[in-house]
Amino acid sequence: LKWIHVLESRLRAALGKDVDVATMHSTDRPEEQRAAIAPLAHGRRKVIVASNIAESSLTVPECDAVVDFCLQKQQVWHPFGARPTLTEGYVSEDSAAQRAGRTGRVGPGACYRLVTRHEYEEHVRHRHDRPPTPEMDVQRLTGVVLTLLSQGLEPGEFLAECMHRPTQEAVQSAWGELKSIGAVVCSAPQDPRPCGTPSASRTPHWQGGALTKRGRLLAELPVEHEEGCVAAA
Repeated sequence: LKWIHVLESRLRAALGKDVDVATMHSTDRPEEQRAAIAPLAHGRRKVIVASNIAESSLTVPECDAVVDFCLQKQQVWHPFGARPTLTEGYVSEDSAAQRAGRTGRVGPGACYRLVTRHEYEEHVRHRHDRPPTPEMDVQRLTGVVLTLLSQGLEPGEFLAECMHRPTQEAVQSAWGELKSIGAVVCSAPQDPRPCGTPSASRTPHWQGGALTKRGRLLAELPVEHEEGCVAAA
């Protein structure tokens, strides 16, 4: 979001008062969202600096041009990392087509992609030739474990049945994080294996646990468990 606001400031300075500059991203206030899609006054122009939120959910009838960097930021989590990180990469060809579709709805429109032809062919058009990274490998599992336990499901057995099973490190990391904040306790304390350790059974699954009072509260909050702990304090 930092660069959205940097670009917004630079456009305001360069374009002057004759052009309206608005933003469109997930943390916009309602009045800012309304300003972005409001009809233009006669004789004025508007530039909207948008994140991926405008890729498919936004229609601006008067939009006659899209400028696309063909880039996106994706949230990625690494086992034993403190917090998820945002990594920058190229969009897929489908996403590029969605972005281009924001213009030309009710009249002529154009899409300008700020990449070379080689970059587009190599990183966007042929991206589908490379198998995508499963979400299970790039998303943290703490929220998944909390949700499953709150629904009365055993996370280890559930995750073991997934088409792409999460790694042992990711599961152990999730249990470790939740245990460290007092959100879960092992359901079999006499078992010397830590929560998240693969069992010896033929069908792979992980030793489970149970939610504490704090864990049940965190499972109900629509935020990461770090923010939930602050709210529950």
